[in-house]
Amino acid sequence: MKLVLEWVKKQGGLAAVEKVNIAKKDLLTAPSTRNADYYKGTVEKASRSWSNVTMRLPTEALEDKFIADAKKEGLIGNERPPFPSAHPLLDLQRVSLDDIKKTVDFMERFRKAN
Repeated sequence: MKLVLEWVKKQGGLAAVEKVNIAKKDLLTAPSTRNADYYKGTVEKASRSWSNVTMRLPTEALEDKFIADAKKEGLIGNERPPFPSAHPLLDLQRVSLDDIKKTVDFMERFRKAN
């Protein structure tokens, strides 16, 4: 706990950490907000996580291609779950803002190419 509190203080306090987390959330949800017909969110906007995005693409074939291409890009957590009821394509817990920017860039390139 001491190390976490020291880290928070070093970041500028809770307000600074919250500001970074809001920026990450906004960046991460932007592709599905801008392109709701392509990246279809599976959770109501008011209930969305700040650290995980779940979505569906227009077809399962595109979802499979997205996962394969995301793996080639070195993105993390892009696994289809072993059950058919939900398909979280992105699971970005505890990643840096730079990692989110890389993911959002990939999502934009993928949508335009497919």
